[in-house]
Amino acid sequence: MGATTQCREDGGILARSAAMAASTPHRAPRITLSLLIGLAAFVPMTLHHELTSLPAPHFTAWHTLLEAIAVAFAFQIAVSAWYRSAASRPLRSLALGFLGVSALDLAHLLVFPGMPVWLPGLHEGHTQAFWLAGRGLTALTLLMLTFEERWTRKLALLLGAGTALGIGVALAAMPMTVLARAQWAGAAAHAPSVAVSIVFVAMAIWWARLRKPPLRADLVAVGLVVLAIGEALPDGGIATASMSDVLGHVYKVIGTGLLLRAVVHAHIVQPYRDLLHEKRSREHAAVQLDALVHGAPDGIVVMTGNGGIVAANPAADRLFGAEAGTLLGRRVEELMPEALRDRHPALHGDARPNAPSRPMSATTDLKAARIDGGTLFVDIALSPVRWEGEACTVAFVRDSTVRVQQMQRINWLASHDELTGLPNRWALVRELGRRLAGDEGGLCLEFDIDHFSRFNEALGHTTGDDLLQAFAARLAAAVQGDEFLARAEGDRFVILLADTMAAAERIKVLLALTSHPLLVSQDLRLNVTASGGFCRFPVDARTPEAILQATDMATTRAKREHRHTVVAYHPSLPLKGKSWVSIANRLNGALEVGQFRLVYQPKLGLQQATSLGFEALLRWRSAQGDISPAEFIPIAEESGHIIRLGRWTISQAIAQAAAWRMDGLDPGRIAVNLSARQLGDVGLTEYIATELRRHALPPAALELEITESVAMENLDWALPRLEALAGLGVRLSLDDFGTGYSSLAYLQKLPAEVLKIDLRFVQAIGSAEGEVLLRAIIGLAHGLGKKVVAEGVETPQQDRWLRAAGCDEAQGWLYGRPLEVADAGTFIRGMARITPPR
Repeated sequence: MGATTQCREDGGILARSAAMAASTPHRAPRITLSLLIGLAAFVPMTLHHELTSLPAPHFTAWHTLLEAIAVAFAFQIAVSAWYRSAASRPLRSLALGFLGVSALDLAHLLVFPGMPVWLPGLHEGHTQAFWLAGRGLTALTLLMLTFEERWTRKLALLLGAGTALGIGVALAAMPMTVLARAQWAGAAAHAPSVAVSIVFVAMAIWWARLRKPPLRADLVAVGLVVLAIGEALPDGGIATASMSDVLGHVYKVIGTGLLLRAVVHAHIVQPYRDLLHEKRSREHAAVQLDALVHGAPDGIVVMTGNGGIVAANPAADRLFGAEAGTLLGRRVEELMPEALRDRHPALHGDARPNAPSRPMSATTDLKAARIDGGTLFVDIALSPVRWEGEACTVAFVRDSTVRVQQMQRINWLASHDELTGLPNRWALVRELGRRLAGDEGGLCLEFDIDHFSRFNEALGHTTGDDLLQAFAARLAAAVQGDEFLARAEGDRFVILLADTMAAAERIKVLLALTSHPLLVSQDLRLNVTASGGFCRFPVDARTPEAILQATDMATTRAKREHRHTVVAYHPSLPLKGKSWVSIANRLNGALEVGQFRLVYQPKLGLQQATSLGFEALLRWRSAQGDISPAEFIPIAEESGHIIRLGRWTISQAIAQAAAWRMDGLDPGRIAVNLSARQLGDVGLTEYIATELRRHALPPAALELEITESVAMENLDWALPRLEALAGLGVRLSLDDFGTGYSSLAYLQKLPAEVLKIDLRFVQAIGSAEGEVLLRAIIGLAHGLGKKVVAEGVETPQQDRWLRAAGCDEAQGWLYGRPLEVADAGTFIRGMARITPPR
């Protein structure tokens, strides 16, 4: 089997050489031209009768020289073919065949007439037999070379048997006298030469027509033609030898030399050229490979079995922060974090030729060290390789730092709030789940920034974000021990506390912390408060979502009813929550179907005992019955319906005041309440101005009431809006004065003309402390040049005290309940002057 494979491999070499010859451009014209030249050379030979005869000794000398050259050429053919034969039968047959030709020609030379006796038992008469056998063996060998390999063995056997049989018969059966006569019989003995020439010409044509010749067809064909010419020249015999005999041997030498040239070209010259071409191709490929390696974006590092670096491309130098070429000679441990350097030498055993390769995706995000002291993340693929005869490992290194950082950022964002850096709702739910699973009870406390939407609307979302960051930083600085702080959503922050006896005090401390002014930026300090709620888990709720929902309910109640306080969860809160949702849903369409109306409560001038105007109050009569303003106004504020309701209220109040004036009545000033959210309505000033113009109502006939808390919680935000409204000519009133935290400095800045005292101070009339405080407020207002209005006056005693204290105006049920439009008109007509109650 191995011999067959080797034979096929050498046969492949022969076929490739032949293919190279066959693929030569214009091969057919070359062969044709060579044949024509060879045939043309025969023309001068037709003049052989004119050639000079040679003496026998001279001819013998020429014959010996030329035959010796021909024998040498034939032997060289054999040697060249045998050198390339290996286990190839065609080449081996070619070598053996021409070895036989050289032996026969040598025998022909040695027994030629005039030569010394070199071979005892053979005489001059055998020279013709050796010549004829040599020519026949030449033709058969070349013919055999053109057949398919599967016929080579049979042809070789036939060739060897036929040649041996022919020579034996020729030597044994032919008498000496016959041979001598055949040798020197003249023209009659020339017939074998002509026959040989015909065979050689036929062989030349055969080779010229081969599609895939094993040797260069042009050289073989021309060589055969030249041999044919040499054989065709007349042979006068030794006695009458002439130059034609010499030329015949010259042609034999030339023809054999051409055959030698064909063999040398196919099996020495062409293989050498192929090897040279392959060498150049390999060198070119090596240059290209070197360019690829040096231009590769990934680092490539070759390491020995003991961790020494023996090769690295420029990308590896850049990757590890090394100067060009300075990675060579270092140890691979130098490219690792210090924590791994001691353990890595144990892994050097993997640097062996049969070690399994590790793809780049097998182990990712490894940490590596740079020569300059930095670190990076890398993906590494390993593969065994032999480098300069030594078992090594090649590492393909890719910088994955950016991808790792991006993944770390994504993972962080999955559990953290990007704005504040606090854990997000998902992380909060996970922490609650962990504590519930560990039977850890606790408190879930939530803080919601009061009026945060107002800050956003007034100062912009960028400042709103700064406010959230400052608020979060304050809470984060206050968190202790195992307390867990997270931003649940929007402006709501959740703290998980331990449910201990000190929990109530801890909640008070945190609530107080939320009321301190916040430095949002270098030139902006905001007075911010927060409302909160909490629930106990697992007492009030047993799942993370239920806990957060219960906490939200408690916080919502605190914001609606109390502000700046913390409310505990109670089982009744879900019912209130459902009521809130129901009212909010019904608010959506109540305005369109006319369920809202205004009523007007009279305002009395205490010192003049005259009606000075009305306060327009919003009422809602739904399909289910009347809903108190104390119930639906906060819901409208929270749900956003207050903007539409507020504008509608202002429009209706202006329109009604104008209508009364058209009827010849003087309603005085009509006061309308503005909520915090309405004050943040960017189009409010223009809307009021438009409505005043549309109804031709003087701006002074309209009064806008803003609560003290709305105006003073963030004066920087409220002041520009109040000044814009005052610029219209309307009168501004500070409602619920005394319930907030106004300072004299801030109060002087407000464009309000009226301070409206909260009813709680009026109700305190009769107590010494209450009266002192109320008298101080009235004096303060007058000192600032502002009028004072008392609301909620219900008794004559309160009326007398207020008149005596110098209060300017009052309103309350003592003077009149809120009136429908028609009743208010009647009130204006009949009560132009009011007798003070006694």
